[in-house]
Formats: sequence, structure tokens, C-alpha cells
Amino acid sequence: MACGAVDPIAYLDLGNVPVQCTAMFANAEDGRRAVTGPIRLRLCTRCGAATNAAFEPDLVAYDGDYENSQLFSPVFRTYAEELVARLVDDHGIRDRHVVEVGSGKGEFLAMLAEAGGNRAVGYDPTYGGEVDHLDADIDISFVRDVFDERTVGTPPDLVCCRHVLEHLADPLGMLQSLRRAVDANRDCVLYLEVPNAGFTFTDSGVWDIIYQHCTYFSEVSLERVVRAAGFDVVALEPSFGGQFLSLDAVPDSAPSTGSPLSGHRALDAELTPRVRETLAELAPFGARHHEAVDHWREQLAGWSSAGRTVALWGAGAKGVTFLNVVGGPDIAAVVDVNRRKQGTFLAGTGHQVIAPVELAPIDPDVVVVMNPLYADEIRAELDDLGLTAEVITV
Repeated sequence: MACGAVDPIAYLDLGNVPVQCTAMFANAEDGRRAVTGPIRLRLCTRCGAATNAAFEPDLVAYDGDYENSQLFSPVFRTYAEELVARLVDDHGIRDRHVVEVGSGKGEFLAMLAEAGGNRAVGYDPTYGGEVDHLDADIDISFVRDVFDERTVGTPPDLVCCRHVLEHLADPLGMLQSLRRAVDANRDCVLYLEVPNAGFTFTDSGVWDIIYQHCTYFSEVSLERVVRAAGFDVVALEPSFGGQFLSLDAVPDSAPSTGSPLSGHRALDAELTPRVRETLAELAPFGARHHEAVDHWREQLAGWSSAGRTVALWGAGAKGVTFLNVVGGPDIAAVVDVNRRKQGTFLAGTGHQVIAPVELAPIDPDVVVVMNPLYADEIRAELDDLGLTAEVITV
């Protein structure tokens, strides 16, 4: 479990799904042959995190064939720009040394470097030089390795770790290693961002259960594991319409150690009632998940019977999960604004991803939108294309 506990309770079994839902395939057959793995969720009674007990790290290969950037969306780009401005302003990150752990293709890190005139280093074993339109004046570099006390180099003033922790079988161990890496600068700020289990385990978050996410953090479980690793939590709140959790922390005053769950941080008594509340909130999700799957299967079948053409907008994790769990034969097209995905094929169902402009000749009757936060910008895009499809969010 996320906090090192060994007493989880069985929660929900979802069968087999593609293990790499952000992978891009060159053809439909390769997509349909994508490796699958089981999801068997278990709840931790100590911290309130949900974990996939069947997760096998070796099944998930992060290489150049995966793509998960959301910055092609104006809505998400605005969110990212506002986050960068907040980090720079709240923590005085100007002309400082910043690090991003799991920097991916480096786009967010480039924004941090530019906004504060910072010296930036991204750590990611899969980095392949993909940052688009880098300003020559930006001081940015990348290390094709993990970030830890061995690779840290200059002590950073800000460490960002966005949408990495949920992918790790041992998030506590990773945070403890990170704590040791920043020990030389006790003023270092840690920014963590993970999917919000308080959103995921609701009707709106049904399609966010994916194999790559082996841990689902609630506010209380994220706070507990960060404190257990040797950080003081400065701020913790939902972000991006409640879909994410954003956490600011600083190293605590105790010497960093390699021992797990050292000291009083392992079992903070004041967190126990919040854990109970979290468990009670998550408990009904199993029934809601089955109801959502049944509803959408019936909905798609009904549209098909009525001769209505349906397109799905969003070829990210939510869309791939929806297609594989609900079924894809009744979906005529899958659309995404991310130009890196266009022309590729999806894991499991083998749907090809098309650009919005390619919807015009299809002229769908219904467009199913995978993320409600993007509904308005999608309606505007459809209007620009002269399409009058009914827009429905999942």
C-alpha cells in the first residue's frame, strides 16, 4: 500500500484492460494486440488510499511511443500557465534552480524556466528531445535518469513532481529518496500533483481507473504519505475542477533517514477520523461503476439502433478506458486536438485518432466528450466546423 501498510480490504475487481492506455500504435492490429492486465483495487484502512493489488510494474513500458500531453487544449494550457504563475509568485521562484521529476517531454518545465528566468533540469528516463519551440534563451536541460540523491547535482529550490506518484508501486520510497536528495536545501519547495481519488471514485471519474495508476490518493492519504516521507505540508487542495490534488510541502526539521515510516509520522492520530470518512466516501463506488458501464452500453446501443452516428472526443486515458470497458463498435470516430496522437491507433480497440477537422465529412449526430471541463471549447470547435452534433459529457 502507499503508506507501507499490509492490511488492505478487497474493494473492486474490474477485469483486464490495456496496461498502457497512453501508448500510440502505428496500425489498428498492433493496437488491438496491446498488452492487458487486471485491476483489483484494494483499500488501505490506515491511510485511505486505493491500490491495484494486481499491478506489475514490468508490464508498463514508458518509452517514446506514449503520449499524454494535454497542453494542446486551451483550457488545460490556461490551467498550466496559472499553476506556473502561482508557484513562481507564492514561493519566489525567480532566478532559481528548479527540477521536474518525471518531466516527460519537458513542456511544463520549459514554462517554469521561462516564467521565472529559472535554471531548469528535467529528470525522465524516457526524454527524447521533444520540447516544441524552445526559446534559445531558456536555461533548461534534461537528464535521462531518475531524480534521487545520486543524480541531484545542484540542490534545487523547487521540485515539481506532477502525475508521477500514482504510477509507482512504492510511492513512499520514492518520496523518501526525494527527501534525501533535497536535504542540502531545507528551503526547497516540493510541488506534487496527482489525480484526486475524491473525484475519481465518483460518477464523473469512473473512466479514470487505469492500469498505469497503481495508487489512487485521497487528500488524507496523500498528506499522510508525504508527511511520512519527511515533509511538512504547506498547502493541499483540489485543482483542475477537482480532478487533481495539488500539494506544496517543505522538508521537515528532522534529519532525513532511509527508514520507512520513521517516528510519529507513521500513525498520526489526528488523521484517523479523516481516513474513516474517506473510506466511507469511497465504499459505494463499486456499484456506481457497474451502473455507469451498463448505462453507457445501453446508450450506445440505442443510438446505433436509431441510426445515429457517434464520435468520441478525447483519446487520452479516459477515452481509452471508456472504449475498452464499455465497448467501441458503436463509436464511428475518436477525435483529439493533440496533433501527436492524430493518425495513430489506440490500445485495445484499435480506433484511429483523427483531427477535429476530419469530423466534417463524418458529420456525427452525437459527440461524447470524455472530460466535461473541455465541453465548451469542443462546442466552439464544432461550431467552427459547421457541425450541429449533440454534445454529451460522460
